[in-house]
Amino acid sequence: MKESKPGLNLLWERLSANRPDSVQPSDLVELGRIGEPYGVKGWINVHPHSGDNTALKQSKTWYLKRPEPPRVVGAFSSASAGESSDVAIAVGVVAARMHSGRLVAQLNGIDDRSQAELLKGAHVWVSRSSFPPLKKGEFYWVDLLGLRVLNREGVMLGLVIEVTDHGAHPILCLDAGEGLEERLIPFVPAYVDSVDLAERVISVDWQADY
Repeated sequence: MKESKPGLNLLWERLSANRPDSVQPSDLVELGRIGEPYGVKGWINVHPHSGDNTALKQSKTWYLKRPEPPRVVGAFSSASAGESSDVAIAVGVVAARMHSGRLVAQLNGIDDRSQAELLKGAHVWVSRSSFPPLKKGEFYWVDLLGLRVLNREGVMLGLVIEVTDHGAHPILCLDAGEGLEERLIPFVPAYVDSVDLAERVISVDWQADY
């Protein structure tokens, strides 16, 4: 495996030193990845995993996990424990906003384009407890993952493994079981009767043979 980008380790150590007393929360949720630099003053482009980027824009702290270095076939990993992608560092968010349909952000300690370039590919995590509260009937996609989906007849249709959004409306992607194709159900009132997060069940008006 190739080594990390030159300078990444030093940048990671400096960012970690800015928040030496920060404890990694147990409820981190990966919401996106860092893309190309934006401008010359350290701003970055962010690619959210979901069409809803509210939590990314409003959170004052992001937890970054370093990008995976390019792999060479047949090579052994020489990464140290300190380079593990499982270790997240807390970074303050100076600003996060939409620009020309893209999410851009400025992070504390990232002051120029070369530093922003080092972060390309880094995973962006946010503590679930810091998500802004939602209105009644609204849900974060991460809270729907793993929920059982039952129809009005009580037939188990599958478990939610992903929520996608193609612009018109969100779609629940279900694991329907071994040997069965992935089941897709629009997450709209016409088909979704109720969502019970406590019981971890979504009730839908949908048949198994649709």
